[in-house]
Amino acid sequence: MTDIPPNSPIDLRALILYDIHQWKTTEKSYENYEKLCEVLGKEAISYEEYESFFNKYVEESYNSTKDGRGLSIPDIRRCILSNITNGKSAEKSIEDLCDAFKDNKIDKEDHV
Repeated sequence: MTDIPPNSPIDLRALILYDIHQWKTTEKSYENYEKLCEVLGKEAISYEEYESFFNKYVEESYNSTKDGRGLSIPDIRRCILSNITNGKSAEKSIEDLCDAFKDNKIDKEDHV
């Protein structure tokens, strides 16, 4: 499988896993990713490359749920930015993030 580009401005794994948890399709997730890249002034990877990551993380998400491991997420800052750019309230954003990444401690102070 393809590795995440080392210069990626967005933690693709965290963003994709978050989108998967919100039942977004590959297409909607990519639109979200493109919007974030635009806000950050960065170039987006191709849809085909993104789709390969999306499929990889769908499988990872399924397997972690099935075996009870849970998901380890290193950096959710872009998930927060995604929520902001999509007009989600701070309260709803923290609620969704805590629900998606419940095995990780998310400090509400870091969210604001």
